[in-house]
Amino acid sequence: MKKIVNLQLLNGTTLDLLSSIRHDELTRFIRSISENAKVGKLVDLDRELMKLTNNVISRMVTNERCMDKEGEEAENVGKLIAEITVAGGSFNLSDYIWLFKTLDLQGFEKRVKDLRSRFDVIIERIMKEHEEARKHKEVGGVQDLLDILLDVAQDESMEVNLTRENIKAFIQVCQYMHAA
Repeated sequence: MKKIVNLQLLNGTTLDLLSSIRHDELTRFIRSISENAKVGKLVDLDRELMKLTNNVISRMVTNERCMDKEGEEAENVGKLIAEITVAGGSFNLSDYIWLFKTLDLQGFEKRVKDLRSRFDVIIERIMKEHEEARKHKEVGGVQDLLDILLDVAQDESMEVNLTRENIKAFIQVCQYMHAA
């Protein structure tokens, strides 16, 4: 996976191809700040910068904005990523006392399984949409990171067999690393 990330996902060419996404999101950010300034509206700059960063990463990975003002699902994705981050960083007694290893005293195991299944449903939908769009897409068009991962998964000549679960895990790590 490290080789795939270095050679295909985060190389200079791929990052250059995705620069239009960064430019577009930065333009939206500046436009939003400007519009709010014109009407004298206060802006929570921390929130807006977090939204900018989330949208850049989300669009680079899946070509979908995750922090749009429109759409309840976009808001839910943002909240879900925040919940996953909190759950991953919370103190779990079972991690430190071997006697409690098999017990879910604080309910973390149940909570993490629920979060994971909710995230899985969203990512599976996005992957299916990508696969459907790829059937009708012109060869040589701009690809996001998910398209590249799907290409690698379908390439039988690769030394690593990438599964759907591997792709979902990669996307989750991308989102988690940013949120952390």
